[in-house]
Amino acid sequence: MTEKELAEFAANRLDEHKAENIITMDVSRITPFASYYVIATLQNERALGAIADVVAEEIEKAGGTIRAIEGKPETAWVLVDAGGVIIHLFLEWSRKEIKLDDLVGERINKLVSKEA
Repeated sequence: MTEKELAEFAANRLDEHKAENIITMDVSRITPFASYYVIATLQNERALGAIADVVAEEIEKAGGTIRAIEGKPETAWVLVDAGGVIIHLFLEWSRKEIKLDDLVGERINKLVSKEA
């Protein structure tokens, strides 16, 4: 499975498990750590922890590798490191506060506009 396919697979699994506001971003040009970020919002701490575990398990069953799961549901942000794909799961208030979507999107847009 390519990294792009893995990102799409993770996004689809998140959607099946009722995650919200799911976005996939190609970050390969702005970070050496990953090619894709998948960002999603969960409704509560219980869902945050459970969905992180379930998606990690489903990625491994599909032949992917999980390097680590970082964070705890009570911190309102859990990161699933699937190698070239990093999955960021947030509670709604935490996602708004951290603004990872905006930060990464802004860096991508600046890079693209410099190259144009």
